[in-house]
Formats: sequence, structure tokens, C-alpha cells
Amino acid sequence: LSAFGLWWYVFLLGFSPSIIRASMMISIFALIKAVNRKTPAVNILFLSMSISLIISPMDIFSVGFLLSYGATLGILILYKRINYILSPLRYVGNGLAVSISAFVFTVPITIFFFKQFPAIQLVANLLIPPLVGLIMLFGIATILFPYVAIIKDTTTLLLSLVLHLSK
Repeated sequence: LSAFGLWWYVFLLGFSPSIIRASMMISIFALIKAVNRKTPAVNILFLSMSISLIISPMDIFSVGFLLSYGATLGILILYKRINYILSPLRYVGNGLAVSISAFVFTVPITIFFFKQFPAIQLVANLLIPPLVGLIMLFGIATILFPYVAIIKDTTTLLLSLVLHLSK
């Protein structure tokens, strides 16, 4: 039943490569867990990629496909090492480790397709995720308390900041 809900969600969102990758990995992980097997996450990622390419072989030329799998592979391979190095930074170190891990594996893809080094990408990936969490929090507060101006104004300010940073 939950697998049906997951794939219905994928259908509603429009089958983008990153959504398909994440959903396929969750489905494969759930299937492996149901048969009581332990499988490294990298193997699940490559199985997901193989299935995706069997279904749609031309995805190998899709920037979104390559960036999605590249970022995930970078996180799976590098995150623990980088997080260990950045452990003195505590909470900031975790986010930084994820961003750096994904960045290292996506930079070559970005340079190949767009012919430029994505210098702002690392900074944006550090600033935007915490802001999105705050936006969600204030968005829910705005729904619960629609007549409280400070909440609406703060939500608007945070949204404007994220839009400005993402340009």
C-alpha cells in the first residue's frame, strides 16, 4: 500500500529523474528489507540506475539524471569521511559535509554540460536548505495563524531571500 502511495506521488510530481531515483531506491530498499537482506546503499543506487536506464536508455544523456545520481553517489561515498573531518563544526558540519560530497561529484557534470565552474553552488547549498526549513515552519504557522502579520511578513521575507539566492 505504501509503495502504491509512493509511486502515485511520483506520478503527481511528473517523473523527474531525481524523484524517480529516490522513489526507486526507497522501493528497492523496502523490498530488500522485506526479505531480511543487508545490501550496501551504493548497490541499491546502481540497481536503481540500471532499472532506470533499461526503462529509458536515453536518460544517460539527461543532465538531471546524471546530476541526481552523481550527487547521491557523492553523498554515499564521501559523506562519512568529510563529516568526520568537519565533526568539530557540529550541526553546520553535517550540512556542509552533504553539500561538499554532492558538489565534488556534480562539478564535472556541471562543467561538461554548462562549460562553467559552479562557484555559487556550494554556497547556495549551505544557505538554502536551512532557509527552506524555516520557510516550512513559518508557512505552517501562517496557515494556523493567518491574521498574525509578523508571521506572514517573516514567511515572505524568507521566500524572497531564497528566491534571491537561487538566481
